[in-house]
Order: sequence, then C-alpha cells, then structure tokens
Amino acid sequence: MSAQLLELCTDPNDELLIVQTRKTLENYRAISQRVVGFKDYFEKKKAKRNIHHLEFDNLIDLVKTKSKIKKFNLKQIH
Repeated sequence: MSAQLLELCTDPNDELLIVQTRKTLENYRAISQRVVGFKDYFEKKKAKRNIHHLEFDNLIDLVKTKSKIKKFNLKQIH
C-alpha cells in the first residue's frame, strides 16, 4: 500500500529513498520482504521512479553511520 500511495503522490522520474535500519536480525527478513515488494510494485506498474536503498546495520557507531551517508551522497552527486 505504501508504494501505491507514493506512486500517487510523486511524479514520474522522482527519486525515492528507502532507509533501512536494524537492531537485530529477528525482524530483518520481514522488513526485507516489504522492501522487495515495494520495489516490485514500481517495476510491475512500469512507474518510473528512481529508488535508492540505504541500509544501516546499527546506528550506535555514529562515525560509521555518517561515513555511509557521505558516501551515499557522493554517489548521487556524481
């Protein structure tokens, strides 16, 4: 349902960012399946959206988290 709502609220060629964090692996599989379903919705509908995915294993190490965000930003600029 979230993919359908975003399709209605965004324009073709808009960019979407999925930010995925996890403290434990307990619910990782369920969340990952939702992300796959979200991406599949846009592929099946041939709705042109540029979907980015940023994943963090933990948010405790702020240096590592900031570094990952910087690397992501640099890839998007170039």
